[in-house]
Amino acid sequence: FKKLQCHLKEHSNAINAIELYSDSRHILSCSKDRSFICWDLSAQKRVSCHRQNIGTMNDVQLSHDEQAVITVGSDRCVTFWDIRQTKPVQCIANAHDADINCVELSHQTPSPMIATADTQSVLKIWDMKTYKLMTQQTAACGKINGVAFSFDDKQIVSVAQDSSIMIWNVFTM
Repeated sequence: FKKLQCHLKEHSNAINAIELYSDSRHILSCSKDRSFICWDLSAQKRVSCHRQNIGTMNDVQLSHDEQAVITVGSDRCVTFWDIRQTKPVQCIANAHDADINCVELSHQTPSPMIATADTQSVLKIWDMKTYKLMTQQTAACGKINGVAFSFDDKQIVSVAQDSSIMIWNVFTM
């Protein structure tokens, strides 16, 4: 590191996740303060702030077209936002029975899937076009801290609080 480029501080509580735009100029941050912020790194300022009514935001995911944002958190909902609007455009209420820790969008754009995982070891896969649950599995691992799709979207890798890494076959779950 040669020097600090900028210091952005507007969240009022811990930041849980960031997501980078492909232009390397913009980022999203989500926080325990119930908000996610879109930042312009070149201008070193906030572009927009989006706030939910209850619960912390634990993870944020940016869609492939970089217009939609997906957030998850302690409200147990999967929330879909249009970055140009202040209110959510869709919400899957009670998507999990526990706090949702992480969200990941699949790589395939014709039929995108979303993976979510919670503090009770439940991994779910959702159809992003219909917002319907496709499948779910419960792991014997404790809290799932992160999920990632393989590049062909045939597998999901999850990491958990008990130090385990699990590989799931998406189409046989």
